[in-house]
Amino acid sequence: MPQTIDETLRSLDRWFNEPSEGGDRPKLISKLALLELSGWLEGSFDSITLRANDLTLKDTDWTTLMSAKVSGFEYENHFRAMLVKLVGEVGVRKIEKSMNDENPGDLDRLKQQLSVLWKKRCNLAHADMVANIASQTTFDAPSWVLNQHRTITKLLEKYRTTLERILGR
Repeated sequence: MPQTIDETLRSLDRWFNEPSEGGDRPKLISKLALLELSGWLEGSFDSITLRANDLTLKDTDWTTLMSAKVSGFEYENHFRAMLVKLVGEVGVRKIEKSMNDENPGDLDRLKQQLSVLWKKRCNLAHADMVANIASQTTFDAPSWVLNQHRTITKLLEKYRTTLERILGR
């Protein structure tokens, strides 16, 4: 049975903390944890975009095709850009204003966390372990990735709730 992202990250954290010979295993597990979270984030953005589609355009084929062309999870360049294509600049600004009014600082926190994760993901995903180690890439423990997931989950839930309220009017 497939695990949830939370269960997957907790499993990776347990494996990370098990004794091992050499330093490659913990680094590989750290890399995998970040890549797992990255995939989950892209899927979460697709889910929110499909929810926006359900409330507005109601053209799942077009929305699915549009979101399939987006690879990434930065707020401005990926997630927001998809929503603008779907609900327009005015719609996204209404969502952002409401999010800021009701949850001060949360949208900025979401943007900042996504930006940090995107940079880390790109550093790890676009190089092999030898290059990562040679460039002195930081490998964050799966426990750090798990904490990022928990925080972002709460922020995305607030965003989704705001989006549903604004677009459902």
